[in-house]
Amino acid sequence: MWLRPARPGEGRQVEQLLVSDPVTGKALRASVDADRADGTDGSHGLVLVAADRRHEEKLVGVAAAGVPRALIGGLGLPAEANRLLVRSIIAVNGVSVLPETVQHGLVGRLLTGMAKHYRTAGFQWVFGQCRMGNDAWLTHLRGLGFTVGAAGVDIRLNSALWPHNSTIRTQSDLHAFYQPLTEEPSVRMAMMPVPNGIARQPVAV
Repeated sequence: MWLRPARPGEGRQVEQLLVSDPVTGKALRASVDADRADGTDGSHGLVLVAADRRHEEKLVGVAAAGVPRALIGGLGLPAEANRLLVRSIIAVNGVSVLPETVQHGLVGRLLTGMAKHYRTAGFQWVFGQCRMGNDAWLTHLRGLGFTVGAAGVDIRLNSALWPHNSTIRTQSDLHAFYQPLTEEPSVRMAMMPVPNGIARQPVAV
């Protein structure tokens, strides 16, 4: 198996891999088939796939990520800060592999390959959110170097380049996770607790 960006015409296979998340699968299918999934610039996300060379390059895994422009625009930060974040943070949109590939560490290879791509491109952080109830997945993320928050814990963003903290909200049944892509980021991410009794709304990334 080898990793590469998804190619036009492979959108259907990508969508089938994400059968548990049909909304994301449909969106990624459209991006792949429109040739907008190679992560070559800030406007294109990356849809990284694992292709099985022994079986005519059948896709057996996928990891997708991109700049969360809508989320950044909703933080209420100055325009200069928005421009910095668009060049600094990447959101994981989906990860899925065929069950028979799990024992081969394919999830880790996909996430590591995705992180390497965006590190080379100069980004500072990769983050995402996942459903609670899968302790093995959370343990796996930690083993890959991600910081994983408890359910409902938000991510705080701050930088010396803007005057106040901002928050990436996390729904109460989700876990946020993140990983730095550089040793000295100009933007900082940290977990912060959710006050008791406050219900969070989901944030699309």
